[in-house]
Amino acid sequence: MKYVKISGYILGVLVIFLVGIMIGKTGAETTLNNMKVDIKAMEEEAISANKQMDQLDEELKTLQTDKKETLTLIDQKEELENEVAALQKELDNTQSTLDEELKVGREAIESKLKKENDKLTNLENEVKALQSQVDEKKKEMDRLTGELKKAKDEPRTLIAGQYVVGKDLPAGRYQVTNIGDGTNFFVYDSSGYPTVNTILGEDFYGDYVFFTDDGDQIETHGKVKLIPVE
Repeated sequence: MKYVKISGYILGVLVIFLVGIMIGKTGAETTLNNMKVDIKAMEEEAISANKQMDQLDEELKTLQTDKKETLTLIDQKEELENEVAALQKELDNTQSTLDEELKVGREAIESKLKKENDKLTNLENEVKALQSQVDEKKKEMDRLTGELKKAKDEPRTLIAGQYVVGKDLPAGRYQVTNIGDGTNFFVYDSSGYPTVNTILGEDFYGDYVFFTDDGDQIETHGKVKLIPVE
């Protein structure tokens, strides 16, 4: 549209110029006929027309320069579009590769996670089985402990001899009484020091209550009964 506008300007100036020449010519003929020639007015019109032509030439040069710059920008745009298309293709290929690697990696992780979950389930089942065994053992231990406590609390009969506390009988507090005739009864601590030295029997001192610790030794010269007491 800008080229058409400039062409219109040029054509208009040419028309004006020709009209001016015709008018000038007619005026000159008229002036010559009437002896009134105005050469100065014609020169001014010619100068004005030349200035307009110079201005149009400058505008034309400017348009040609703009055209070159526009063509250069168009070429640059095409290059950039090609680069963008190449980068987009590379990006698509990279995205496709990453998606595939992510898919493979996810499958591997899920497979490994499933195996670990299976191991965990098996371990939990083993723990439950072991806990059941522990519970059974605990019940058995409680039963044996009860029996042991019951046996510990039951009276013990010792014949004449020597006994080690903690090995032959548990430590604790006992009441000793003779069975049959009276007898000598001794208790020695782990250092061999006598802590009990008495004679049992109705004709002597009767029953005797004493304490024992692990490592003590008991010596009796006759048959006696040890009764645990609190």
